[in-house]
Amino acid sequence: MMLVILVRGLRNVRQPLKDTLKQFGLTRNYHAALLPESEQLNQKLRTVLTLVAWGPANDATVKALEAKGGAPFRLHSPRGGFPGRVKRSHAQGGAYGNWGEKINDLASKMM
Repeated sequence: MMLVILVRGLRNVRQPLKDTLKQFGLTRNYHAALLPESEQLNQKLRTVLTLVAWGPANDATVKALEAKGGAPFRLHSPRGGFPGRVKRSHAQGGAYGNWGEKINDLASKMM
């Protein structure tokens, strides 16, 4: 399962990007969704690259999110803040983009 978290607001975002996020169920800041991995999902993630953080969720994260209730899962802002600026990719030390396995650490900071 892929964990996708909306880390940026939707103000001044083009409508096609909003529609893609709506398909994921992400309509507000810090909402999260668990989605099955597929090539179609990867293509959609590339379109909303600068708005979301994603990565493969481990079993502990999936159980913790499911205990919170139905999707989309409402999270808090991360304790201690993001590791860098929200307007930079994770590869550059920011918040959005592919986090890989570290997405589980981010999710635990946000629960």
